[in-house]
Amino acid sequence: RDATARVRAGSAPRQVAITTTPGFASLWLIPRLARFTGSHPQVDVRVSATLEVLDLERSRVDVAVRLMPVSRGKGPALFEESVVPLCSPALAKSLRKPADLANLTLLTVEYPDHSEAPTIDWEPWLKVMGLHDLRMKSTLRFTQYADAVGAAVAGQGVVIGRLPLLRELMREGRLVAPLGEGAASQRGYFVETSRRAAGNRDALEFAQWLREEAEAAQRA
Repeated sequence: RDATARVRAGSAPRQVAITTTPGFASLWLIPRLARFTGSHPQVDVRVSATLEVLDLERSRVDVAVRLMPVSRGKGPALFEESVVPLCSPALAKSLRKPADLANLTLLTVEYPDHSEAPTIDWEPWLKVMGLHDLRMKSTLRFTQYADAVGAAVAGQGVVIGRLPLLRELMREGRLVAPLGEGAASQRGYFVETSRRAAGNRDALEFAQWLREEAEAAQRA
C-alpha cells in the first residue's frame, strides 16, 4: 500500500491555474511563458484570460494578475501602467500634434456592459495634455484589446497604448508614440495568490517567476 501510494503521488499532475485579463495574457504573458514551461516541463499551466474577476477559491485558480487602481492593489505589484497614443510608423507621419487626431481613426475596446465611453482609457493622457474632449474621424471597436493593437500595427488607426504591455512592439518599431511620452493611469498589475496555492510549490514559483520577469523587463 505504501509503495502504491508513493507511485500515485509521484504521477499526480502538477498544475498551475492563472487568471488575468486578455490583454495581459496575449501581449505580455504568452510571449514570455515558454521561459517558465521550459524550466518546469512537468507543470501544466492553465491560463484563463477574461475580463471577469474570478473568485480564486471557488474557481480553483492559483494565481491572478489583476489590473487595479494603485490605491486598491492586492498582492505584490508587477508594475504600474501608463498610457500614450500609439500608431504605425507610416501613420505617424500624419500625426504631428494632438489636433491631428481629428483626421484619424480611433481604435478602441467595447466593454461587455457598454457602460464605458470609447475614450475611457485615454482619460489620463487627455488630462495631462489639457484636452477636454476627443473627436476623431471614425471609430473601430473591438471586443479584445489585442485586436485593437493589431489594427494599429496594420496602420488602421490610433490606439491608446498600455505600457509596459506594448513596450516590445515599440522597441521593434512596429508602433510609435508621435505625440510624446505617456501619462500614469493610476492603475497597476498586481499578483494575487489563492489559499490553495500555499500548498502548491509550482504555483508559488510561478508567482515568483512573474515578479522576476517584470523586474527584468523594466531593466531592459
